Amino acid sequence: MASTLNNISSTGSVVAPSSTIINKKLANTSLSSFGSISSISFMGRRQNAGSQRRCSSKVRVAKELYFNKNGLDTKKLQVELEDPVENISTKLVRQAVANTNDLAGDGTTTSVILAQGLIAKGVKVVTAGANLVQITRGIDKTTKALVAELKLMSKEVEDNELADVATVNASNNYEVGQMIPEAMSKVGRKGVVTLEEGKSSENNFYVVEGMQFDHGYIAPYFVTDSEKMTVKFENYKIAALKAPGFGECKSQFLNDSAILIGATVIRVEIGLCLDKAEKEVLGHAAKVVLTKEVTTIVGNGRTQDTVNKSFSYPKPY
Repeated sequence: MASTLNNISSTGSVVAPSSTIINKKLANTSLSSFGSISSISFMGRRQNAGSQRRCSSKVRVAKELYFNKNGLDTKKLQVELEDPVENISTKLVRQAVANTNDLAGDGTTTSVILAQGLIAKGVKVVTAGANLVQITRGIDKTTKALVAELKLMSKEVEDNELADVATVNASNNYEVGQMIPEAMSKVGRKGVVTLEEGKSSENNFYVVEGMQFDHGYIAPYFVTDSEKMTVKFENYKIAALKAPGFGECKSQFLNDSAILIGATVIRVEIGLCLDKAEKEVLGHAAKVVLTKEVTTIVGNGRTQDTVNKSFSYPKPY
């Protein structure tokens, strides 16, 4: 929620009225347009409904009407409005939703509602002549206070409550919701659970050896899925890793990664040089998925015994 408030707080600078540049009447008209879209295009999200046919006279690209239970779909709606000021507000809301999903993974519908309120109320006070700098500082200050209060009100989700939370996030699919706690019990709270579309009519889950670390792709040009903004390869040879950490932790991470993918770490101190390395030192993974923030590597099962022996004790990182 904090990220949403901070993102929307910058809207004032976009439409700031200036007596020397913009006619005051024109500025007020633009602000009215800016605020109107928050009530027109996103009011439906209050009931978790996403529409691709709002304000039909102004929407250039509009398809069928549909409903869902996920605010993240607001980001996916490629709706462009003819009014450039109104179009800015739609992009701000989509940006807020994307940031909330990246940072928290949930609460996107709440972000849309907060954005709508901030834009609508913000336009009113700016039109009335309020100071934009003070408004921005006030939003930032309120954000910090709200986040601190929410932390005091929050409580840790118990294992027996995971199914309820998972069911809601799975669009009230009870079967999928029940599978999440079972998967978490297998991999632990710090384990990684991924959801993929299957080819059969039944839901199944598999436990495989793998790892995830905080380093994403170098540039978005490598993206293979433009909708999810991810890089995905299957049955892939691995030649190099940009390991996180420093010193001994970084060295230990490379050793563990090499065990998982069946590779050899190239080090001069053990007599190995990169210019003399053969293809046998390369690793192999069943699947590699990279986002902007993290990399997930799934092993191919050939090193399971070695992995079990190596990871039977806690690691320093």
